[in-house]
Amino acid sequence: VTLSFPPFRGMVKRLVLINAGFLLLTLLLKVSSSPLLDRLMLIFGLVPSQVLSGRIWQLVTYSFLHADLLHLLYNMLVLWMFGAQLESAWGRRRFLQLYFVSLTGAAVVTVLMALAGVLVRMHTPTIGASGAAYGILAAFAALYGERRIIVFPLPLPLKAKHWVVFLVFVSLVGVV
Repeated sequence: VTLSFPPFRGMVKRLVLINAGFLLLTLLLKVSSSPLLDRLMLIFGLVPSQVLSGRIWQLVTYSFLHADLLHLLYNMLVLWMFGAQLESAWGRRRFLQLYFVSLTGAAVVTVLMALAGVLVRMHTPTIGASGAAYGILAAFAALYGERRIIVFPLPLPLKAKHWVVFLVFVSLVGVV
């Protein structure tokens, strides 16, 4: 058993820093009580009715906005801890393909759920990189499912595939 952090470099590092920069911007707007924050969320957050009206950039831009520091930390920790391994194994290009296919796929599912009237409202923004994070977790579990990992603060070494199932379950319970 080795206890170590993955490298913090490459596209993983860039994506974490970009997301952190956007959170800093939103926090500054929130503290200043600027009306720009609401506009930012409506223009760049994923609003299903607006996507259907042609604002297709929202299928990507929503992922760079986060509600608060904990929301960002969870998504970026997943990106770093699991994404760094995938980027090292696959290279930058393939890793970015996974990242953007996962987040746009999650956005399309969100829009479809809104159309079906299930858990998502047509005019409410969705934000965060959770779609990309869960895509990364799924890919990691598919490739390294038998690898035992320890997720802080729980001192239980579990197989990666079991951690992923647990995290997805917790997320679904949180949504419902």
